[in-house]
Amino acid sequence: MASQIFFYQMLNDTKAFINLSIFYKYARTLNPDFKRFKKPKQKIGIRASSTLTLLHMDTTILRV
Repeated sequence: MASQIFFYQMLNDTKAFINLSIFYKYARTLNPDFKRFKKPKQKIGIRASSTLTLLHMDTTILRV
């Protein structure tokens, strides 16, 4: 997927005019290292220990 995005970016920037299959052929022979994008893990919020135990959360701001 990253190589296909790179291919279309090259076409839009008019850096190269090649077919997609030829691009994959060169990409396979050159074997570049593409940076993989990883989504950050979502933090686990407040969990209830059993059903109906967490019905209300107090969001009062206390100024001391």
